[in-house]
Amino acid sequence: MISSMTGFCSLTESGLTCEVRSVNHRFLEVSVRMPEALRYLEPTIRQICRDKLQRGKVDWQLRVAPELNATLQVNAQALDRLKDALSQVEAAFPSAAIPSQTDLLAWPGVTLEDSRPMAAEQSSTLIRDVVQGLIEARRREGDALKQVLLEKLAAFEAEVVSLQAETQDLVERQRARLIARFAELGIELDSDRLHQEIVLLMQKSDIEEELDRLAAHVGEFRDQLARSAQSREGVGRRLDFLLQEFNRETNTIASKSWDRSLTLRAVEMKVLIEQLREQVQNVE
Repeated sequence: MISSMTGFCSLTESGLTCEVRSVNHRFLEVSVRMPEALRYLEPTIRQICRDKLQRGKVDWQLRVAPELNATLQVNAQALDRLKDALSQVEAAFPSAAIPSQTDLLAWPGVTLEDSRPMAAEQSSTLIRDVVQGLIEARRREGDALKQVLLEKLAAFEAEVVSLQAETQDLVERQRARLIARFAELGIELDSDRLHQEIVLLMQKSDIEEELDRLAAHVGEFRDQLARSAQSREGVGRRLDFLLQEFNRETNTIASKSWDRSLTLRAVEMKVLIEQLREQVQNVE
Protein backbone atom coordinates (compact mmCIF):
# COMPACT_ATOMS: atom_id res chain seq x y z
CA MET A 1 0.00 0.00 0.00
CA ILE A 2 1.35 3.41 -0.94
CA SER A 3 2.16 5.58 2.08
CA SER A 4 2.68 9.27 2.45
CA MET A 5 5.51 10.59 4.61
CA THR A 6 3.09 13.05 6.21
CA GLY A 7 1.22 11.91 9.30
CA PHE A 8 0.40 12.54 12.96
CA CYS A 9 -0.64 10.49 15.99
CA SER A 10 -0.98 11.20 19.70
CA LEU A 11 -1.91 8.83 22.54
CA THR A 12 -2.03 9.22 26.33
CA GLU A 13 -1.90 6.42 28.88
CA SER A 14 -1.23 6.49 32.65
CA GLY A 15 -0.15 10.11 32.47
CA LEU A 16 2.35 9.59 29.62
CA THR A 17 1.54 11.41 26.36
CA CYS A 18 3.33 10.29 23.19
CA GLU A 19 2.96 12.57 20.19
CA VAL A 20 4.59 11.97 16.82
CA ARG A 21 4.43 13.78 13.50
CA SER A 22 6.28 13.16 10.25
CA VAL A 23 6.97 15.04 7.02
CA ASN A 24 8.79 14.21 3.81
CA HIS A 25 12.55 13.60 3.85
CA ARG A 26 15.01 11.77 1.61
CA PHE A 27 15.91 9.35 4.39
CA LEU A 28 14.62 8.31 7.82
CA GLU A 29 15.48 10.95 10.42
CA VAL A 30 14.14 10.60 13.96
CA SER A 31 14.29 13.34 16.62
CA VAL A 32 12.99 12.95 20.18
CA ARG A 33 12.06 15.55 22.79
CA MET A 34 11.33 14.24 26.28
CA PRO A 35 12.08 14.87 29.97
CA GLU A 36 15.44 13.51 31.10
CA ALA A 37 13.66 11.02 33.35
CA LEU A 38 12.15 9.41 30.20
CA ARG A 39 15.40 9.31 28.23
CA TYR A 40 15.56 5.54 28.76
CA LEU A 41 12.77 5.24 26.16
CA GLU A 42 14.73 6.89 23.33
CA PRO A 43 16.54 3.72 22.09
CA THR A 44 13.19 1.90 21.98
CA ILE A 45 11.62 4.71 19.97
CA ARG A 46 14.46 4.81 17.45
CA GLN A 47 14.50 1.03 17.01
CA ILE A 48 10.75 0.80 16.46
CA CYS A 49 10.94 3.61 13.89
CA ARG A 50 13.73 1.82 12.03
CA ASP A 51 11.70 -1.39 12.02
CA LYS A 52 8.41 0.14 10.87
CA LEU A 53 9.30 3.20 8.75
CA GLN A 54 11.52 3.67 5.72
CA ARG A 55 11.64 7.40 5.03
CA GLY A 56 10.52 10.67 6.54
CA LYS A 57 11.51 13.24 9.17
CA VAL A 58 9.85 11.91 12.33
CA ASP A 59 9.52 14.19 15.38
CA TRP A 60 8.57 12.75 18.77
CA GLN A 61 7.47 14.57 21.90
CA LEU A 62 6.86 12.79 25.20
CA ARG A 63 5.23 14.51 28.17
CA VAL A 64 4.25 13.42 31.68
CA ALA A 65 1.14 14.88 33.30
CA PRO A 66 2.44 16.85 36.34
CA GLU A 67 -0.42 15.86 38.60
CA LEU A 68 0.42 12.18 38.12
CA ASN A 69 4.09 12.49 39.08
CA ALA A 70 5.33 10.87 42.25
CA THR A 71 6.30 12.88 45.35
CA LEU A 72 8.77 15.72 44.88
CA GLN A 73 12.23 15.34 46.45
CA VAL A 74 15.00 17.90 46.92
CA ASN A 75 18.45 17.13 45.57
CA ALA A 76 20.53 18.19 48.58
CA GLN A 77 23.83 18.16 46.68
CA ALA A 78 22.50 20.32 43.88
CA LEU A 79 20.94 22.68 46.43
CA ASP A 80 24.30 23.06 48.24
CA ARG A 81 26.05 23.86 44.95
CA LEU A 82 23.38 26.43 44.13
CA LYS A 83 23.76 27.95 47.62
CA ASP A 84 27.52 28.38 47.13
CA ALA A 85 26.96 29.97 43.72
CA LEU A 86 24.39 32.40 45.15
CA SER A 87 26.85 33.37 47.94
CA GLN A 88 29.44 34.29 45.30
CA VAL A 89 26.87 36.31 43.39
CA GLU A 90 25.80 38.11 46.59
CA ALA A 91 29.42 38.95 47.42
CA ALA A 92 30.00 40.41 43.95
CA PHE A 93 26.60 42.13 43.69
CA PRO A 94 25.25 42.95 47.18
CA SER A 95 22.22 44.75 45.79
CA ALA A 96 21.11 41.80 43.63
CA ALA A 97 17.63 40.45 44.29
CA ILE A 98 17.41 37.36 46.49
CA PRO A 99 15.73 34.42 44.70
CA SER A 100 12.54 33.10 46.23
CA GLN A 101 12.00 29.53 47.38
CA THR A 102 9.90 28.93 44.30
CA ASP A 103 12.78 30.13 42.12
CA LEU A 104 15.13 27.74 43.89
CA LEU A 105 12.81 24.76 43.41
CA ALA A 106 12.46 25.61 39.72
CA TRP A 107 16.24 25.55 39.22
CA PRO A 108 17.30 22.58 37.02
CA GLY A 109 18.52 19.64 39.08
CA VAL A 110 17.35 20.94 42.48
CA THR A 111 14.28 18.72 42.55
CA LEU A 112 14.11 14.98 41.91
CA GLU A 113 10.95 13.54 40.43
CA ASP A 114 9.94 9.97 39.79
CA SER A 115 8.70 10.63 36.26
CA ARG A 116 8.24 7.05 35.12
CA PRO A 117 4.44 6.82 34.96
CA MET A 118 4.51 3.20 33.76
CA ALA A 119 6.79 0.19 33.43
CA ALA A 120 9.25 -0.04 30.52
CA GLU A 121 7.27 -2.86 28.87
CA GLN A 122 4.04 -0.88 29.08
CA SER A 123 5.82 2.20 27.72
CA SER A 124 7.12 0.17 24.75
CA THR A 125 3.58 -1.01 24.00
CA LEU A 126 2.34 2.58 24.01
CA ILE A 127 5.14 3.65 21.67
CA ARG A 128 4.32 0.80 19.27
CA ASP A 129 0.66 1.82 19.31
CA VAL A 130 1.64 5.40 18.47
CA VAL A 131 3.85 4.26 15.59
CA GLN A 132 1.02 2.08 14.27
CA GLY A 133 -1.31 5.08 14.47
CA LEU A 134 1.24 7.13 12.51
CA ILE A 135 1.52 4.38 9.88
CA GLU A 136 -2.27 4.27 9.47
CA ALA A 137 -2.40 8.07 9.14
CA ARG A 138 0.35 7.95 6.51
CA ARG A 139 -1.52 5.23 4.61
CA ARG A 140 -4.74 7.27 4.58
CA GLU A 141 -2.76 10.20 3.23
CA GLY A 142 -1.12 7.80 0.77
CA ASP A 143 -4.50 6.69 -0.59
CA ALA A 144 -5.35 10.31 -1.36
CA LEU A 145 -1.92 10.84 -2.91
CA LYS A 146 -2.37 7.80 -5.13
CA GLN A 147 -5.61 9.15 -6.56
CA VAL A 148 -3.99 12.51 -7.33
CA LEU A 149 -1.01 10.78 -8.97
CA LEU A 150 -3.26 8.61 -11.13
CA GLU A 151 -5.26 11.64 -12.26
CA LYS A 152 -2.13 13.60 -13.21
CA LEU A 153 -0.62 10.52 -14.86
CA ALA A 154 -3.77 10.02 -16.94
CA ALA A 155 -3.59 13.64 -18.11
CA PHE A 156 0.07 13.21 -19.07
CA GLU A 157 -0.64 9.93 -20.85
CA ALA A 158 -3.43 11.59 -22.81
CA GLU A 159 -0.92 14.15 -24.11
CA VAL A 160 1.47 11.38 -25.16
CA VAL A 161 -1.26 9.34 -26.89
CA SER A 162 -2.55 12.45 -28.65
CA LEU A 163 0.91 13.31 -29.97
CA GLN A 164 1.44 9.71 -31.10
CA ALA A 165 -1.81 9.86 -33.06
CA GLU A 166 -0.75 13.16 -34.65
CA THR A 167 2.80 12.10 -35.53
CA GLN A 168 2.04 11.46 -39.21
CA ASP A 169 0.14 14.71 -39.47
CA LEU A 170 3.08 16.54 -37.90
CA VAL A 171 5.41 14.96 -40.44
CA GLU A 172 3.22 16.04 -43.37
CA ARG A 173 2.89 19.56 -41.97
CA GLN A 174 6.64 19.82 -41.57
CA ARG A 175 7.21 18.53 -45.11
CA ALA A 176 4.81 21.10 -46.54
CA ARG A 177 6.43 23.81 -44.44
CA LEU A 178 9.91 22.95 -45.69
CA ILE A 179 8.84 22.87 -49.33
CA ALA A 180 7.15 26.24 -48.91
CA ARG A 181 10.27 27.62 -47.25
CA PHE A 182 12.53 26.47 -50.09
CA ALA A 183 10.15 28.04 -52.60
CA GLU A 184 10.05 31.28 -50.63
CA LEU A 185 13.85 31.48 -50.66
CA GLY A 186 13.94 30.74 -54.38
CA ILE A 187 16.05 27.62 -53.92
CA GLU A 188 15.69 25.26 -56.88
CA LEU A 189 16.50 21.65 -56.05
CA ASP A 190 15.92 18.54 -58.10
CA SER A 191 13.32 16.19 -56.68
CA ASP A 192 15.87 13.68 -55.35
CA ARG A 193 17.94 16.36 -53.60
CA LEU A 194 14.80 17.96 -52.19
CA HIS A 195 13.65 14.61 -50.90
CA GLN A 196 17.04 14.00 -49.23
CA GLU A 197 17.03 17.40 -47.53
CA ILE A 198 13.49 16.94 -46.31
CA VAL A 199 14.25 13.46 -44.95
CA LEU A 200 17.37 14.75 -43.17
CA LEU A 201 15.56 17.65 -41.51
CA MET A 202 12.59 15.49 -40.56
CA GLN A 203 14.87 12.88 -38.96
CA LYS A 204 16.41 15.57 -36.76
CA SER A 205 12.98 16.66 -35.55
CA ASP A 206 11.36 13.22 -35.30
CA ILE A 207 9.84 12.65 -31.83
CA GLU A 208 8.39 9.18 -32.31
CA GLU A 209 11.10 7.43 -30.26
CA GLU A 210 10.70 9.87 -27.38
CA LEU A 211 6.95 9.32 -27.37
CA ASP A 212 7.40 5.53 -27.35
CA ARG A 213 9.76 5.77 -24.38
CA LEU A 214 7.36 8.08 -22.56
CA ALA A 215 4.53 5.61 -23.09
CA ALA A 216 6.72 2.86 -21.59
CA HIS A 217 7.63 5.07 -18.60
CA VAL A 218 3.95 5.86 -17.99
CA GLY A 219 3.17 2.14 -17.94
CA GLU A 220 5.99 1.47 -15.47
CA PHE A 221 4.82 4.34 -13.25
CA ARG A 222 1.33 2.89 -13.12
CA ASP A 223 2.71 -0.62 -12.45
CA GLN A 224 4.76 0.69 -9.52
CA LEU A 225 1.65 2.24 -7.98
CA ALA A 226 -0.24 -1.04 -8.46
CA ARG A 227 2.57 -3.18 -6.98
CA SER A 228 2.80 -0.96 -3.92
CA ALA A 229 -0.53 -2.41 -2.75
CA GLN A 230 1.08 -5.83 -2.24
CA SER A 231 4.47 -4.68 -0.90
CA ARG A 232 5.76 -2.93 2.21
CA GLU A 233 8.68 -1.55 0.24
CA GLY A 234 8.42 2.16 -0.50
CA VAL A 235 8.09 3.25 -4.12
CA GLY A 236 8.84 6.96 -3.68
CA ARG A 237 12.42 6.80 -4.95
CA ARG A 238 11.45 4.68 -7.99
CA LEU A 239 8.67 7.09 -8.91
CA ASP A 240 11.03 10.03 -8.56
CA PHE A 241 13.54 8.34 -10.88
CA LEU A 242 10.81 7.67 -13.47
CA LEU A 243 9.82 11.33 -13.37
CA GLN A 244 13.40 12.25 -14.19
CA GLU A 245 13.04 10.09 -17.30
CA PHE A 246 9.69 11.76 -18.07
CA ASN A 247 11.42 15.12 -17.88
CA ARG A 248 14.38 14.06 -20.01
CA GLU A 249 12.23 12.79 -22.88
CA THR A 250 9.91 15.80 -22.73
CA ASN A 251 12.89 18.18 -22.85
CA THR A 252 14.10 16.36 -25.97
CA ILE A 253 10.67 16.76 -27.58
CA ALA A 254 10.70 20.46 -26.75
CA SER A 255 14.21 20.87 -28.21
CA LYS A 256 13.06 19.22 -31.47
CA SER A 257 9.92 21.30 -31.69
CA TRP A 258 9.50 23.35 -34.86
CA ASP A 259 5.79 24.03 -34.44
CA ARG A 260 4.25 26.45 -31.94
CA SER A 261 1.46 24.03 -31.04
CA LEU A 262 4.01 21.27 -30.35
CA THR A 263 6.00 23.62 -28.12
CA LEU A 264 2.87 24.46 -26.14
CA ARG A 265 2.08 20.76 -25.76
CA ALA A 266 5.60 20.14 -24.45
CA VAL A 267 5.16 22.96 -21.95
CA GLU A 268 1.88 21.44 -20.74
CA MET A 269 3.59 18.07 -20.33
CA LYS A 270 6.34 19.68 -18.24
CA VAL A 271 3.71 21.32 -16.05
CA LEU A 272 2.11 17.93 -15.43
CA ILE A 273 5.53 16.40 -14.65
CA GLU A 274 6.17 19.10 -12.07
CA GLN A 275 2.76 18.50 -10.50
CA LEU A 276 3.53 14.78 -10.32
CA ARG A 277 6.94 15.50 -8.79
CA GLU A 278 5.41 17.69 -6.07
CA GLN A 279 3.16 14.83 -5.04
CA VAL A 280 5.83 12.13 -5.32
CA GLN A 281 8.04 14.08 -2.89
CA ASN A 282 5.58 12.99 -0.16
CA VAL A 283 5.52 9.29 -1.11
CA GLU A 284 7.49 6.97 1.19
